[in-house]
Amino acid sequence: MSDFALWTVDDLIAVKKAIRELAVGKRLVKVSFSGIGGSNQTNEYAAADLPQLRNLCREIESEIAVSQGIEAFSVVVSEKGLI
Repeated sequence: MSDFALWTVDDLIAVKKAIRELAVGKRLVKVSFSGIGGSNQTNEYAAADLPQLRNLCREIESEIAVSQGIEAFSVVVSEKGLI
């Protein structure tokens, strides 16, 4: 088990919020990530980036689970839902 994760829970929350906003019609969203050593990074995403954001969301969830010592992690993918 590792105490270090590239992603934080705050990053996950920001990505999920961006997915919801794009799914309900917002044209452009900004997502700020914590970064290693306190360096922040902000990226912009458009509706065309929804698949990329959904993949990033799954990656963050998986990495957080691994860093917390969770051995099994299920991911449900749906095209009709917001996430």
